[in-house]
Amino acid sequence: MNSSDKSVALQNVSSTNEGICLTRIQHSHWMSQPEMSPETHLVLGSIGAFMFITSLAGNCAVMFLFQRYLDFFINIFIVTVFKIIL
Repeated sequence: MNSSDKSVALQNVSSTNEGICLTRIQHSHWMSQPEMSPETHLVLGSIGAFMFITSLAGNCAVMFLFQRYLDFFINIFIVTVFKIIL
């Protein structure tokens, strides 16, 4: 897709009452693909939720270990930054 195609595609974006219609700027290849089944959405969502919970638990474990066993000033700073992020 060259720059003139991009400008034409962006000019074809229409504004509706619900918002911007993005189907006009999608490539026709993706519109020809079959929809995913609801079970696929469930599996992908479950995998994402599992990864989120696992990473959250891992970060909390690191914060606990830094706070519990390492009493240096820089470690207290790191734990404070982690707590602000969460």
